[in-house]
Amino acid sequence: TLDSLVEQACKQNFSLAQAAERITQAEAFSAQALGSRYPQLNIETSGNQSWGAEGNLDSRNLLGLKGVWDLDFSGRLKSKQLAREFELQSQYYALETAKLSITAQIANTYYHAVEQQQLFQLLKEQVHIDKELLALIENSFQGGIVSRVDVLQQQGQLADAESLLPVTELLL
Repeated sequence: TLDSLVEQACKQNFSLAQAAERITQAEAFSAQALGSRYPQLNIETSGNQSWGAEGNLDSRNLLGLKGVWDLDFSGRLKSKQLAREFELQSQYYALETAKLSITAQIANTYYHAVEQQQLFQLLKEQVHIDKELLALIENSFQGGIVSRVDVLQQQGQLADAESLLPVTELLL
């Protein structure tokens, strides 16, 4: 069915996978921009051991706490956060646009294929009807009811219909 074709195409399409990954990246950038507006605390540790001149083991351990808060008087951090949120939104829209485009392409191809199948069936039916009509016209010609022109016209119409069958079948 058309739904299953669209679902399968969306699962296997590399462009959609890339768009989804761009959303993940934009989410991370947005979270990073939001985090930069709040205080940041860093804990640093270091250790060092060495042998002293008297043969003693000298150990030094350091522990440091560093806090930073960038006060956003100019609105730079807020603007950066908003830009990242808009970027995230645009990536969502890009993904939806790509899905819609793929769905439209598949639907167009699907309906074209259905149309070609129906056209092929109609042509087969037309050939059958033209053959029956030719038999009737030939009987009428033998009975003297119609002229030879009518027989030739129906033969031409049958030939035209039969000539369309291979072309239509190739388009399926």
